[in-house]
Amino acid sequence: MSAAYAGLRMPGTMVSSLMRKHRVTISDLAARQNVSQKRIREVRETGVAGFMADEYHFAITGNWWSDSLKKAAHE
Repeated sequence: MSAAYAGLRMPGTMVSSLMRKHRVTISDLAARQNVSQKRIREVRETGVAGFMADEYHFAITGNWWSDSLKKAAHE
């Protein structure tokens, strides 16, 4: 895992709330990520870490989470 993503963790509750906020369904996210709906449900339960957290954030919101964190650190 790259040092840039070492501390990046997205809990399942955050995945679920982002999906609700951005009106992304399990089916939508599964198609975007090219994974099964079962895997999306697992991620909503357990969360993801590292680069996958950034990938899921982008698939849901359209913005890279790591970029947002870098901008916030410089302000």
